[in-house]
Amino acid sequence: MLRRIAKYGHVYTSDARMSTLVKTGGIVSYRSVGVNEASTFTGFCGVHDDRTFKPIEKSGFIASHEHCFLLAYRVQSAENFL
Repeated sequence: MLRRIAKYGHVYTSDARMSTLVKTGGIVSYRSVGVNEASTFTGFCGVHDDRTFKPIEKSGFIASHEHCFLLAYRVQSAENFL
């Protein structure tokens, strides 16, 4: 999906890494990253990622409680992982 909005295979993402926040005085900045890097979250091993997120990865998105929860859970997990 990110390829649709990418320019030359890159998208912008917020850079809220602690090292960057220290350099910028707490101001979140943005950086260009490849679409694969932007969409990759390595907080779960492959087995658990596949099992946990199978409902939203292997079929189209449905605005169900389960799908919305899984999307929110993935985002929260990624934030905690950083």
